[in-house]
Amino acid sequence: MASSHRLLPVLRLEKQKEDQAALALGYLNQQIDQERSTLSQLENYQREYLDMMSQNGQAGQVVNIQSMMRYQQFVERLEKAQHQQNDQIAQLYRQHEQVKAHWVEKRARVKALENLIERDQQKAQQFELKREQKQLDEFSNYRFARQSRW
Repeated sequence: MASSHRLLPVLRLEKQKEDQAALALGYLNQQIDQERSTLSQLENYQREYLDMMSQNGQAGQVVNIQSMMRYQQFVERLEKAQHQQNDQIAQLYRQHEQVKAHWVEKRARVKALENLIERDQQKAQQFELKREQKQLDEFSNYRFARQSRW
């Protein structure tokens, strides 16, 4: 029982580390969701912009060369922003995998300590039961021996 008590502070510390890793994992999940939402907004904006330009062309509106160049530059900036956003998301996924591996490691350590403490407590309980049984047997033998003498 004593060694399981000595392991409890270690278990608490490891649980704190596991909780910190879980929080970091949750934070990265939120970041990934936000960045994916931003990417989706960029894609939707580009699609809307392309649709608007297409509708203007179909409506017979004359577009001058400067407007076309600005249009092309804007589309290129949107594509560049999307590419950067994809890079950011990929970076976050790599971080996510690292943090997840760290959390899995911490979780395994906590489970191992919990199992060790549980086994130690079971051994201590079995030892205590055997000790009590031995005392009961000795007491019973003592009473039997006393009664036999009378």
